[in-house]
Amino acid sequence: MIDDDGHKSVLYPKEQSGPYQNRRTWIMSLLLVFYIAVPFIHINQKPMMLFNIPDRQFYLFGIAHTAQDAELLFFLMTGVAFVLVVATALFGRVWCGYVCPQTVFLDLIFRRIEKWIEGPASVRKRNDKLRHPPPDVRIRRYLKYIVFILMSFAIAFVMISYFIAPEKLLFKLIAVEFSASALFCLALTGIIFFDFVWFREQMCLIICPYGRLQSTLQDKDTIVIGYDESRGEPRGKLKDDARGACIDCGKCVQVCPTGIDIRNGLQMECIGCALCIDACNEIMTQVNQPLNLIRYDSQNRLQGQSGRRFLRPRVIIYAVLLLLGLTVMTITGLKRTDYEVAILRPQGKPFVVLRNEEEGHITVQNIANLHIVNKKEYSQIIQLEAVEKLGQAVIFSNQNVRVLPFSDATIPVIVQSRKDLAQDNYATIRISAGDDTDGHEIEIPLVGL
Repeated sequence: MIDDDGHKSVLYPKEQSGPYQNRRTWIMSLLLVFYIAVPFIHINQKPMMLFNIPDRQFYLFGIAHTAQDAELLFFLMTGVAFVLVVATALFGRVWCGYVCPQTVFLDLIFRRIEKWIEGPASVRKRNDKLRHPPPDVRIRRYLKYIVFILMSFAIAFVMISYFIAPEKLLFKLIAVEFSASALFCLALTGIIFFDFVWFREQMCLIICPYGRLQSTLQDKDTIVIGYDESRGEPRGKLKDDARGACIDCGKCVQVCPTGIDIRNGLQMECIGCALCIDACNEIMTQVNQPLNLIRYDSQNRLQGQSGRRFLRPRVIIYAVLLLLGLTVMTITGLKRTDYEVAILRPQGKPFVVLRNEEEGHITVQNIANLHIVNKKEYSQIIQLEAVEKLGQAVIFSNQNVRVLPFSDATIPVIVQSRKDLAQDNYATIRISAGDDTDGHEIEIPLVGL
C-alpha cells in the first residue's frame, strides 16, 4: 500500500476466520505440499518434474525430454496460461486468492509465524510504533527474522530443486562449493526474505502483471468479489434507522491484505481472497442482517440485473484456443520419437562431378552429415540402411551408431548417383533403433543431377 506521499505504508491486516478461509486453508495446504513435494517425487526412478537447463534436458511425469522436445514444453506452458485465462474470465482472480505461491507462502507460513512469535496484528502495530521497544519485543522480532531466514532458505532450496536435482544442490551447499547454483540459492534466499518481510503485497500490486491484465480478461459477467451497494447504502451507524445494511464498521478494510475498501467497487488491488466476505458475514450475523452483503457475484447481478451468462464470446474464444493448444500438444507428443535425425550439409562444395571416361558416364557425388540425437537416458544403437535405387550408391561411415544417453553423433554419408540413370533427386535412408524394427525414412536432397 502506498500513502499520499508515495511511501510504502505498512499494513497490519487482522486475522479473520470463516467458511471461505477454512476452504482456502485446505486448498493452500494441499498446494503447499504439492509445491514442496514435486522436486522430490520420482516415477520409475526418474524425477517427476525437473528442468535441467545446463544440460538442456527436462523431465515431465518421469519422462525424459531434450531440447529437441522444447515445443512440448511450450505448448504445456501456453496450455497452463490459457487455463488461467479461462478461469479468470469465469471466476476472476481465483489464482491470486487461492493458488499463487506468493499467497500460499505468505498467508500459510509467514503471516502465521509472525502471529505466533509477535502476536496479533494490533499488538504488532502498537510495538512497531515504539521508538525504544522493550527487550522482549526486540527478542521476538529478531527471533521472527531468524525463522523467516530459515523458511526463505527452505523455499529457495525447493524452487531451485525444480532446476537442479535436490541431492546435487544439497551436496554443493554442504561442501560450501561456490558454484552458480549455490550462490543463486543464497541470493534467492535474500530475495524471498526481503519479499515476505517488507515487500509483501507490493509484489501483487507493482511487480506481478496479472493484476493489470485481469481488466482485459474479465467482463461484467465474471464472478468477482463485490459489495451490494443497493442493499448496503446509505451507510450509517447501528442506531441510525435511515441506514442501509452496511453499518460502516470498517471490518472489511481491516482484514484486507492489500488495504483496499471493497465498497469502492472492483479494483486492481483485489486478489480475491474472500477475507472481506467472512468479515462482513460475521458482522451481519451479529446485527441480525442477511448475509452476503459482500459476496462472490457478477458485476451485473451486483447492479441489480437478473440472470448470469456462463457461455460468453470471450469465454468461448479462450476455451477454443485452449483446446487447440491441447490438441497440438497431444499430436506433437504422439509423434515424438526416442531419437531425432537431422540432415546437415558440410561446408564447401555441395557436390562433386566425377567423370568415368572409360564407361562414358558421369557420376554426381553428394556429401551430407546425419546428426543423430538420443533423447533417452540410456545408450541406443541407431541402425542406418539405404533404400536401393537404380544408379545410386550410398556409403556410410558407420551403419550401426552407438549414441550415448542424451548425447548426439554425426555420421558422414556419401551418395553417388549416375546422372544418366538418376530417377529421383533424393536418397532415402531407413533409420531404426532398438525394438523399433520398422523405423522411419528420411530423404537426403541431392543437387547437381
